[in-house]
Amino acid sequence: MMKKTNMSYRFYGERLELIYETQIFQGQQKKDSKLTELLAKSSFFLAVGNLSCYRVIPKV
Repeated sequence: MMKKTNMSYRFYGERLELIYETQIFQGQQKKDSKLTELLAKSSFFLAVGNLSCYRVIPKV
């Protein structure tokens, strides 16, 4: 039996409120367009195990 590996992502807003959370499993075929969009406009700030946290950078 093969164990599925996953990555969890959390995105926080300007005041560090959680705005989006998702998990991606290794080998997953479906793309998460919201995840892709948020990764493009955020900065990484914390990693704990399989959890990555990002802060969305406000437009100025």
